[in-house]
Amino acid sequence: MDEKPAGLVAGKSFNIVSQLKSNRYLTIQGKNAVIKARDNSPGQLFMYDDKTQTISSFAAKNTVLDIADEGRARDVSVDSKTGKWWQQFNLKGSRLVNARGVVLDVQGGKDREGQNVIVWKKHSGLNQKWKIVYKDADTVQNGLIPNKPFRIISKMKSGRVITRIGNNNVVIRNKNDREEQIFVFDSKTGTIEPVKRKNLSLDIADWGHQRYVKFSNTKSIWHEKF
Repeated sequence: MDEKPAGLVAGKSFNIVSQLKSNRYLTIQGKNAVIKARDNSPGQLFMYDDKTQTISSFAAKNTVLDIADEGRARDVSVDSKTGKWWQQFNLKGSRLVNARGVVLDVQGGKDREGQNVIVWKKHSGLNQKWKIVYKDADTVQNGLIPNKPFRIISKMKSGRVITRIGNNNVVIRNKNDREEQIFVFDSKTGTIEPVKRKNLSLDIADWGHQRYVKFSNTKSIWHEKF
């Protein structure tokens, strides 16, 4: 009997976990899809769009899982969203099935770090079976969440906090509740901005020629992007 579509839940972030023995996670590495041990990184976090039936990547902004070469290859990577059939996937039982019926498959059934993920015809192997684990995107490490206020805390012993002072200079100070220590990330410009001063962004001084940072008027150029 064919598996009935269970469906991915739109708008909720999730991990895709291989059911091979080591339970590695589908991971975006560069533009390629592989399996790796859990590391709580954006490269292991995804979200489903039920209108286009695409699975987007947190690691590579505005990209979705994609069968390479417009569906003519076996490799799975990420590419800009078009919503074409080679980008359309949904969950059926424990398999992630493309619109043309092929499924996500750990290549060769090899349960090893960095093993490629491809598409293949459906069979009974564990290398085609996955578990979807929904989770709060705020738990992801090594990634900034757009428009969500945050502090930048030093890993040195005292745990002081990046603080904007005076003429938009940057220092570390003890944690307080003032807006001088609260920032947001603008994913469109790639800049870090004071929470209530969106016209400013963290900037490597003197057009990137210096070592120190300060806040300057946002221009969205390389020495302001983090």
